[in-house]
Amino acid sequence: QLNASNLMVQKKWKEAEENLKQSNSLLKDSDEDFIISIENQIYETFLYISQNQIDKAGKAANEIQLKLNKTPQYIFLRAFNLDNLGRIHFLKKDYQKSTKNLNQGLELIQNKSYDALKNRIYDDLSKNYLALKNEDLYQKYYSIYKEQTDKLDKNKKEAIRNLVKLNDQYENQRIEYSHKNFTSNILIAS
Repeated sequence: QLNASNLMVQKKWKEAEENLKQSNSLLKDSDEDFIISIENQIYETFLYISQNQIDKAGKAANEIQLKLNKTPQYIFLRAFNLDNLGRIHFLKKDYQKSTKNLNQGLELIQNKSYDALKNRIYDDLSKNYLALKNEDLYQKYYSIYKEQTDKLDKNKKEAIRNLVKLNDQYENQRIEYSHKNFTSNILIAS
């Protein structure tokens, strides 16, 4: 799956598809493998969209949704797939269906901490409302999207600063330890 994802970034569609097929062939009948099979199908949906096979992508996303409707505990996957369905309907210029899917996905995760997915849905909703010429809702969702993006960027920068600080502390401790070790070895040698 990871290899397929990397191949998709490199736009090696056929190789990515082969990797997903190989991944699917190794799956057993367990809850964990069910999740992996859904993730693989979602990757396949991305492949279809990337190759402008929108109808195929829609069919795959609808099949995923039918499976996920039988397993309501997988809220993130359901919301993520609804976002994909929304994107597919947007590409088909069916903005009403797109908005409906996106709102369903957002409703599922509204009280969850899936901030990156929520933000993606806010962005998609703003684009839909812009296409529908609904300025008020466009402004509402674009403002939320922008605010959340700024917040996520700030959190990322803060996390990077903390990692740099931790790395500096680690390096300083390592140097101090090396210096003490070197000094004690010299004292022992003399």
